[in-house]
Amino acid sequence: MMKLINSICILVGCFTVTQQLQTFQLPAYLTPGLNQGTVRSEDQYTWLVQPCSYLEAENVSAPYQTWSSPTFVNYRYQVCGDNCTIPPPIGVRSAVPLGGISTGSIELRADGTLHEWTIINQSPSSAAKIQIFDDAFFGIKVSRKVSNTLKFVPFKNIQTKKYLNVFWQDTYRPTNAVNQAFVLRTHPPSGLPGVQSLTYQGLYPSAQLTVNDDRLPLKNVSLTAMSTYFVNDMNSSATPAISFIFSATNPSKTDTIEASFMFNLPFGLEKNTDRSFTFKPESLKDENFDELLMAATSDLDCLNLCNTWDPCSTWTFNSDDTSCLLSSTVNLNGYNTFKSSGIKGYWTASQLQNLKCLTLDRPGESPPSGNISLCSNSALESLTFGVGNDINTLWNTFAEKGEFDFTGRKELGIHGAISAKLTILPGETVQFPMTMAWFYPNRDFGETVYGNWYRNLFVSSEDVAQNILNGEKINLKEQTTAINKLHEAFLTPGSSVPVWLSDLLINSLGHIRSAMWFADGKWRQWEAYDCSNMDSVHNDGERHIPYIMFFPGSIRNKMVAWAKSQLSDGMIPEQLQSNCFTKHFGNIIDVPSGRIMSDVSSMFIVYLLELYRWENDTALLTELWPYAKRAAEWHILVSKRYGLPYRLQNTYDVIGLDAYDICTYNSAFHLLGMRAAEELAKVMGDTEFASITREAFTVGQIALDQYLWNDTMGYYNSYKRDLSNLTEPNPGALMTDCFYAQVLAHSAGLGDLVDSQKLATHLKSELILNDSPYGMLVQTGRYPYPGPPQDNAVWMMGNPNWASTQLRLGLNPNEALNVAKKSLDRYRTVLNDLWNVAGVSGGLGYGADGQPYITSHYGYYMSSWHILLALSGQQADLPKGTLTFNPKNENPFNYPVLLPGVLGTITSKPSLDGFTITYTLSLLFGELKLQQLGVRDSYYPGTVFVKADQHVQWNDTVYY
Repeated sequence: MMKLINSICILVGCFTVTQQLQTFQLPAYLTPGLNQGTVRSEDQYTWLVQPCSYLEAENVSAPYQTWSSPTFVNYRYQVCGDNCTIPPPIGVRSAVPLGGISTGSIELRADGTLHEWTIINQSPSSAAKIQIFDDAFFGIKVSRKVSNTLKFVPFKNIQTKKYLNVFWQDTYRPTNAVNQAFVLRTHPPSGLPGVQSLTYQGLYPSAQLTVNDDRLPLKNVSLTAMSTYFVNDMNSSATPAISFIFSATNPSKTDTIEASFMFNLPFGLEKNTDRSFTFKPESLKDENFDELLMAATSDLDCLNLCNTWDPCSTWTFNSDDTSCLLSSTVNLNGYNTFKSSGIKGYWTASQLQNLKCLTLDRPGESPPSGNISLCSNSALESLTFGVGNDINTLWNTFAEKGEFDFTGRKELGIHGAISAKLTILPGETVQFPMTMAWFYPNRDFGETVYGNWYRNLFVSSEDVAQNILNGEKINLKEQTTAINKLHEAFLTPGSSVPVWLSDLLINSLGHIRSAMWFADGKWRQWEAYDCSNMDSVHNDGERHIPYIMFFPGSIRNKMVAWAKSQLSDGMIPEQLQSNCFTKHFGNIIDVPSGRIMSDVSSMFIVYLLELYRWENDTALLTELWPYAKRAAEWHILVSKRYGLPYRLQNTYDVIGLDAYDICTYNSAFHLLGMRAAEELAKVMGDTEFASITREAFTVGQIALDQYLWNDTMGYYNSYKRDLSNLTEPNPGALMTDCFYAQVLAHSAGLGDLVDSQKLATHLKSELILNDSPYGMLVQTGRYPYPGPPQDNAVWMMGNPNWASTQLRLGLNPNEALNVAKKSLDRYRTVLNDLWNVAGVSGGLGYGADGQPYITSHYGYYMSSWHILLALSGQQADLPKGTLTFNPKNENPFNYPVLLPGVLGTITSKPSLDGFTITYTLSLLFGELKLQQLGVRDSYYPGTVFVKADQHVQWNDTVYY
């Protein structure tokens, strides 16, 4: 029962509570059992050191350096007894990254903590990542108000001597029969009371915590968090905010409960953080800056010294020598266990139109300068704020009163908190929305401020909150609707895509956390935080399907940058910036560089073909065709000696295939590049170049069979050491995923790159010879078992790419999917680390078996998006107006439809008598204009024009 004005009337009077509440639709696919992990207050967790090549560090010691730990990583485990540890529940090691695309993100973890703070322009080229603000928490306070009970009492009239039934009031029971307050954490900060357990669920871009505590008189107490993600609308998606909705139900039939919800943001104090890294952009190099070094006994003393010295902007307390460093500059942060630090900022409570906010403002033009706000547009009369330096004092105020009393402006303080007090009637469910919005417009790269794109969209954190809570386009309703439609395409009941795969793919969208959208419009992205090269073409290609489908503008943006980086010989450089192992970054965004690779120039050509065929982007094709043609000419040049690329590097760099004259992986990418260039040349009317690329393809195809096909073993050898000596013994090494290029060729409608029978035999050999309990090892046969870890490892593209190709070749779908599931689902159900999938997992026998081994938050596994296209058999050629499907399972089926800016479903439904099949194409986002729409051999009778929330349908008669 939800009301704008809740009233209770009894015989002796009435009282009214004004709450201005409304009902919110929540993300519908946060269903029980999906990514569900429960953390209990009695659980114990520990960090264990385990070997790796390199993985992202939990904290970073300084700005401007790659976020990597080269030989080991601390990994979180749950203690299960003496000398016993197990993976913790899902949501502990990683969680859904929350925050608009390119705006930074935060993870709300299963124990209620908030991790991975990167909302203040933290990135490898700027300040260091903040792992956790330990005093950041949500809280709840409840008081039971027992209503005056009324009952019929027999009363004898003295004059008539008759009994009458009248209302009579019982003695009023205490108003605070229950008065409790808890931090919504299972392991709260010292001295504060936590809850018994929390259940986490995450499905990007939303997450939910459900409170399990029998001491609370409320039921269904939950906190839902979500951020903006609007398919094909980058501006709306780039909203720097997280929306939170508290929900609770009063199960009592008689008693009213007063509940207060709060959130504490301790932005004034950063523990284990050093802010002595002075930020001096070029424009201020010649300026003089003031610094003071003073004695202090605590970080609070140091903060107070900064507050009393007007020029002070940042402070750092060193507990090792009890010194306090004050600086007039807004310095950047780094991790240091002996230090704590902060930035001077001022809290202000304000009320706008249908909005109240508590805002922390940090003046200046540096990267950490800006503001963050805690706001709500509901229960305004009972919405209060608190500011203070002592968390216990602030908490005690909330626990006693359920509210705060701060109404000031420009108040200094460590903590800022928001609270709302709600009256929940018997049987009623209430929801309370609040938003944490931020505005840090001065994104830097090195020591140059380029700015965040979102500063073109908003003017402050309060402006962001106003748009989230009261706006027309990105409000909570629109956010939730967009999220539900996104999820619906994959998880709707009856979907033919297994839940484990849909779940994995949806959550892989969180990979966008590493994107940067600069104020001038440049969209850029790190390879990974721990290997911070920018926009390496081959790595972008491995993760690019959801980007090209949901935000095609981001791909076009990078395509232009890659084209401009082209060398005079036609080669596209590997990346737009090389930073992976540098200790200091330059201050220029695009400095193309890298290695000579087989899967970069070829991938550039494939991108252009995809955007043309899948989106009918003729303008981009016209603009970039000269670059693609020159890239193809370069491929022909480096393949002149043997008809295949000679000694090139590729994305599987650590296995060193560039040491050999030719290899199958590089050869397949050459064939792919030639086929894609041929198709583009035909479109551009360049028949001469189409013939040249066709000839190069044919020559390469023959050479691949001649030099690398192992007829004895029934597979293509990984490499050939020396082609000048054809009598050299065949080395016989077998590489998993050496035909990744075939996955791209099938998705783009280019057909088989090699003989399909040989390809099928090769893939069968991969599974037989290279399989392990954790997925297929990347290469076998080069060294005696177990071999070095570069060969004896599981690269996260291998299994899903094997499955995609087998599906296209006609293998039983369940068999193919089970191979993909072995490596992919391990991160969901064994490691419970779904939002931090490594690029490479450990192989056999060197202490990292099946564990994350190389590079964190990586995109290799996102090549699994091709599985969807293979399952539905989708082929699109929008310039010709055709879209067809060849589903890999029988009727009925239900598959996602993916095209740039378009998301929908294609379904079939047999009639009850089995003689008619009804096919339906439904769109959730975007629109399609088609000349031909077909499923197998059945076609829609006419042209198609369908928009979002519309469908087209046709019937087909089945003949037996």
